Amino acid sequence: MAQEWYFVRRLPPQEDAESPERIEIQLLNDDGQAVATVRLRDDQRDAVLHGQPLPAAVVRAAKARLAGNGDYVGPDGASVPAF
Repeated sequence: MAQEWYFVRRLPPQEDAESPERIEIQLLNDDGQAVATVRLRDDQRDAVLHGQPLPAAVVRAAKARLAGNGDYVGPDGASVPAF
């Protein structure tokens, strides 16, 4: 994988409502397909995805989403064009 790409989103209340994990982060390949996914609770500050620590900026970007909304971001947490 030449570039780090992520899809981050906050789960809507009706999706997996039983789980305390409301944040989802996907590591994407160069074709925009998820190769690994992690879900976090709102109080989590860091996580490991695909054997590597997630950049803090990516976690912050995911937490900043409104429920049901997502975005493609780079390792700095800034939005990148969709695939």
